[in-house]
Amino acid sequence: MAKATLNRVLKIKIPLKEFPCQGIAEFTLFTDRLLPVAERLVYIHPEKKLHIEALPDKDRYETRGKVQLKIKVTDDQGQPVVANLGINVYDKLYRNTNDPVNILSHCFLTSQLRGKIYDPAYYFDEKNNDRDEALDLLLLTQGWRRYVWSETALRENSNKNRPIIFDGITGEAHVTRQLKKSKGIQQFVMAFNPGSNNNKDFIVPDSAGRFTVTPEHLQVWQGGYVYLKPMAREEFMPRISIAEPFGKINEITKTKEINYPFPAVLSKKIENTGDLVVEGHGTVKLAEVTVKGTGISTFRDKYLGHLDSIAKSDYCMDYVCVSGYLNCPIHENDKKNTKPIDGKSYKRYEGFKWLNGSGSGPYTFSSESQITYSYPKFTEEELLTMNNLSRIKAYYAHREFYEPKYDNSDSLNDPLPDFRNTLLWEPMIVTNEKGEATLEFFCSDINTRFVGNIEGVTEEGLLGKSNFEFNVYNPKLSK
Repeated sequence: MAKATLNRVLKIKIPLKEFPCQGIAEFTLFTDRLLPVAERLVYIHPEKKLHIEALPDKDRYETRGKVQLKIKVTDDQGQPVVANLGINVYDKLYRNTNDPVNILSHCFLTSQLRGKIYDPAYYFDEKNNDRDEALDLLLLTQGWRRYVWSETALRENSNKNRPIIFDGITGEAHVTRQLKKSKGIQQFVMAFNPGSNNNKDFIVPDSAGRFTVTPEHLQVWQGGYVYLKPMAREEFMPRISIAEPFGKINEITKTKEINYPFPAVLSKKIENTGDLVVEGHGTVKLAEVTVKGTGISTFRDKYLGHLDSIAKSDYCMDYVCVSGYLNCPIHENDKKNTKPIDGKSYKRYEGFKWLNGSGSGPYTFSSESQITYSYPKFTEEELLTMNNLSRIKAYYAHREFYEPKYDNSDSLNDPLPDFRNTLLWEPMIVTNEKGEATLEFFCSDINTRFVGNIEGVTEEGLLGKSNFEFNVYNPKLSK
């Protein structure tokens, strides 16, 4: 902050060393009462970025040929740096020229300005000599213009870090009955997954009942679910509520604007080409065909399937007597009775009556019917509620991008065609202390030009991007 008296013109110099990184700076002019009267956005240090050099060992490769890609990363001073890079190589046909957004334009521009920006990548393309002047005009016309200045709000929020989501999953443990007796008890939450191993962990909530399922829990049971059960006594009717992070993300995204243009939607009227069905002798043309599948719904999680079996056993009082009849009143208390089988057909008598009214002797039925037995169907939510359980999805194990290895004659002569349009997708490549990394991948059978995109960031927050291209040809077709 600088202070001076303004008559007509006042020149103030602000040293650039006060701004160590690239990005937008906001300059505001206040009165002596700290009321804002003018504002200007200025772009600082556009030269402070990563310089990424990607060099394929060739400009032209045969189909299924091996590509060796050398990467070199330096800062704006030309010094090598350790960077975390994401790389993809794909068919140039699928390059979307109407969507030119990249890591620089998104992080440094479109996420900082309100409203839509046409072609944001233009301001970061070194081929455009007027990009600095154009960026200055953009910031002059598209900055904030109206806001309420509140020193109280600044003091309260200046040092607070308010992330949208956390690495873990938060929740609360509640008791719903006999609150007076429950004030002094210590609550526990048991986290487990019986389907993967027998490990259990007990989480201790704070005094308000809040607890966190840590990333370690999600890592241990990755690919499945983490089940949570409150361990307070049943007389207190304990329950758990989970904060769903994806719901919060969806709420945030509703207020976010898309700051780059969507590709134009091409609408083409399809002319009626006539009936595609050739009718012959004896052909019956149907107006509509509906295909339905039949089957028994199963639970993906084996533990829920186990709970479903227990629930059917506990809630089902039906039985089959030694004579094979369903709920036969004569054998009601017979120890040889068995549980009915789902989907099996049984005879059932209705209107049972003792003829002498004494509970023994001769009897009669008013009717007999044949039924196919079906157990009650419980949903996953019902099973969780019945057992006072909550669950969250754990981290899924990472999936590796499929890359064939054509490094011997057998694989090169494989008759199966390789029509991959994407040759490489590496979301995390970390360079060494020299700023270098080397990758190898194989081309497909497609004769075309491929493009590669590289974007990355350093520990200090420097961002950068780079592109490269190469051709793939079939030597048999070129002869």
